[in-house]
Amino acid sequence: MLQGLLADRFHLQLHREMKEGPVYLLTVGSKELKLKPAKSADDYPWVGRPGGGGTVSGSGIAGENATMQLLAVRLTGYLRRQVLDQTGLKGAFDFTFELQPDDSQPDVIASIFASMQGLGLKLEAAKRPVETLVIDHAEKPAEN
Repeated sequence: MLQGLLADRFHLQLHREMKEGPVYLLTVGSKELKLKPAKSADDYPWVGRPGGGGTVSGSGIAGENATMQLLAVRLTGYLRRQVLDQTGLKGAFDFTFELQPDDSQPDVIASIFASMQGLGLKLEAAKRPVETLVIDHAEKPAEN
């Protein structure tokens, strides 16, 4: 619906193409994994802050019945860079990692990196093909 509105109002024309771009790879780190198999496959899968809630905060990270693919998708929104699951871990997991009060994490992004290490995972910067929207044509809209 939004694409139709943009096409009608701005005569927007675009296409998708794959380009080399920055991503993060979610991998298994060198520390012991602190992921437990999900208690119940019927629980609603979520990733958020410790103690509940759907947002990731600077206090750590938690998940319930969460696959590594879901974790990668949720981290993509916070890191503003696509996160690709390269862990090779199958199934769903329950996990929680809370930063200690003496951990000085200046922001949510630093907290995410610290939380991944605390869970035995790692985020690595890399370049991979990513889908990109390319604008071919757009016009200034006429007045109403």
